[in-house]
Amino acid sequence: MLKVYLINDSSKHPNWGSRATTAALKELIKSADADLFASLPLKQLSKPNWDSTAKRQNFSNFIKAKTKNNKFTKKLASVSLNRLIKKLPDVIPKNYSQFASYASKVEKSECLQEISCNIKTADVILINGEGGIKNKNRESRAMLFLAYLAKKVYNKPVAFINHTADFCHPDLREMAQNVYPILDDVVFRESYSAQKCSDFVQGAVAADVGFYFKPAPYDDWLKLAGRNGYYESSNDFDPSKPYICIGGSSAYSRNNYPDFRNLCQLLKKEFGQVVLTSSAKIDEEIFSPIAKELNLALIPLNTSPQQAVDILGNARAYIGGRWHGAIFAFSGGTPVIPLASENFKLEALIKQMNLDTPIIDAFDFDQNQILKLLKEYTKQEQLRSNILKRANSLAKTITRHTAIISELNSSPKTLEIKNDILNQEIEGQARAAYN
Repeated sequence: MLKVYLINDSSKHPNWGSRATTAALKELIKSADADLFASLPLKQLSKPNWDSTAKRQNFSNFIKAKTKNNKFTKKLASVSLNRLIKKLPDVIPKNYSQFASYASKVEKSECLQEISCNIKTADVILINGEGGIKNKNRESRAMLFLAYLAKKVYNKPVAFINHTADFCHPDLREMAQNVYPILDDVVFRESYSAQKCSDFVQGAVAADVGFYFKPAPYDDWLKLAGRNGYYESSNDFDPSKPYICIGGSSAYSRNNYPDFRNLCQLLKKEFGQVVLTSSAKIDEEIFSPIAKELNLALIPLNTSPQQAVDILGNARAYIGGRWHGAIFAFSGGTPVIPLASENFKLEALIKQMNLDTPIIDAFDFDQNQILKLLKEYTKQEQLRSNILKRANSLAKTITRHTAIISELNSSPKTLEIKNDILNQEIEGQARAAYN
């Protein structure tokens, strides 16, 4: 059985989509008859850590051991270590020109020993890009560097999968221009990214693995969801009554988001039950005071992905700028009114669904426009049927992200990934929409 090393395990990240993505990938790896023997957590990609070298790890362990018996000094030590690690030289390069020299340090066991060991042990490396390839942040640079390391230094089969690639930053684009072409497989989760990278890699396109999850049919779900305490919510949520879901957007930050109060009041008056959804921490911070003030149900961040899918997939409609929130809704046939996200990804998803729904300004939205669209969409039973049909079609393509495993299982010495017919159909339609 092939040993798989998954880079970017986001199962410990609080976001609904992050947890859902890794859960789906683990199931796909298992279904492909492979063994996920190790994974690298997202946290180790996004932030410098004390495990990056043996000396740093020993120092950190020494400090923790000295302070473990006192809560105050233990907390103080933790804060101090977090501040200090940011001031030390990072083991992840900032530019492509540094890749070779940094890779040499890893090869000499000067840093990233555990990661290096896992790469050497693995038969195949999967890198789960998700929405993390952007802005030249550490997460982006780390994934591209580790892809380079696994292929260039250790000559392992490497697939960069399930991702949106936003290479607006020229340094990050240079990394991709040099890394993608040497990999065995590159699979984007939407065609806008594929189009933007087409001058240096002919990547495949398949739907996000979030389409793996399906909501329970309404009547079956209601038997469970209607039980007292089944859903944790700030206020009463009655799934037996029609409801509209509202979510946040990846464009929002703690200090920059709109006031949803008037929109919520308007929709509550027009449609009755409004359910606020917290698929990310910032969403919970935005919606908590509104839910309390207007007595609205708020589905919290700690809700399981499958429960979130059930709620969104059985809603009358979903308003939001969350990639996975929209996917969860689509999976049940729920119409989506997309708020703009941090980049082009929501627009790409709408096109992938063969819809012409307008993208709404996430900060200065027109309440009357949203209300008009909601009234129009919720009356169209055929629209819901078409959305569900398309979502089911897209869900059939998600195994493309783990196709490298099937290729290696069938022909270990010859690795030649090919797009299936359905994948080509998705890619062609989305590329046409982009052009």
